[in-house]
Amino acid sequence: MYPVTLQFLDHTEPIAFLSSYISWLNVEREDLLQSRNISRIIQSWHDIAEAAGSEACVVIAFFPSKPQIYLPFVVPEHREQVRTGY
Repeated sequence: MYPVTLQFLDHTEPIAFLSSYISWLNVEREDLLQSRNISRIIQSWHDIAEAAGSEACVVIAFFPSKPQIYLPFVVPEHREQVRTGY
C-alpha cells in the first residue's frame, strides 16, 4: 500500500491503493488476452450465451473496484506512481 492524493472538486483526500490492484489496472491488452484466467472467463460467457439460447437476453454486469473508480481522480503528480505501482 502507498498513499496518493485524490482531487474531488474543491478538496483533496489521501488514499492508499494495494499494489496488486494497480498492476491489474495497468496490464497491456495483449498480456491480458494471453491470460488463462481471462480465457476461462470468456469461455464461460460463451457457454452461458449458448445455454441460454438465441432468444434469451444475457447480461454480464461489471462492478468496478475502488481503484478503478478512484484512479481518474489521482492528482497529476501521483499518476506516474500509480501507473508503475511504486
